[in-house]
Amino acid sequence: MTPDPDGVDVRRGTSIAPSDPDGSQLFAGLLGIDDPGGVGTFPYRLEGKQVLEPHTHTAAIAACITAGSMRFGFGDAFTESVEVGRGDYIAIAKDVAHAEEVTSVEPAEMIVAHGGAFETRPA
Repeated sequence: MTPDPDGVDVRRGTSIAPSDPDGSQLFAGLLGIDDPGGVGTFPYRLEGKQVLEPHTHTAAIAACITAGSMRFGFGDAFTESVEVGRGDYIAIAKDVAHAEEVTSVEPAEMIVAHGGAFETRPA
């Protein structure tokens, strides 16, 4: 198995729902937050085969994929990639440039977690 790129942590095929207390604890751990009560979440949906331009976030974020599948690209020319699907969690550190592509025909849905306000910026 290829290691995840620097600044990226993937937990594959968990049976932990993001809305469960264990999901809040997992999000907190991925974000490096001691108190799960300090984690905010919101739903996010991307259409099937949608591609997002490379970007960064001003704080660490994490997501649990609840439907569909995606590829996250990292590194030089975004050639390092991580595939995630339903039940997978992914965390991306602050300022790590990445691109996203929905690899499924159906929409990709996720719950995105954060430890506070953040901005998304072009990479």
